[in-house]
Amino acid sequence: MEPKGGRHFTTAAPNRSGAEFARMVEHVVRPYPAADTIHLVMDSLNIHCRKSSTGHFGEQKGEGIWDRLSVHYTPKHGSWLDFRRSKTWRSDRVISSPALAGQ
Repeated sequence: MEPKGGRHFTTAAPNRSGAEFARMVEHVVRPYPAADTIHLVMDSLNIHCRKSSTGHFGEQKGEGIWDRLSVHYTPKHGSWLDFRRSKTWRSDRVISSPALAGQ
């Protein structure tokens, strides 16, 4: 989510693989080639780590992607929806996900 720019990334994957996560992180990082640091908020699923990126892309490319991130994990028993409901969320933006349509 990029509140000031009005951008957000929402996705659902068919499985919980490290490779799928690594591809998603690359998808998030790619639009910001000039950014030194990208803040990424996510839950603490075991595949959400540097190893997934380096395992899928190799050491050099995987670390290059991961090192640009400042990772912020949600509380273990918290909900990422709490972030959506926080003051940083602009109420005029809509998450385009059928799974959240009833939320």
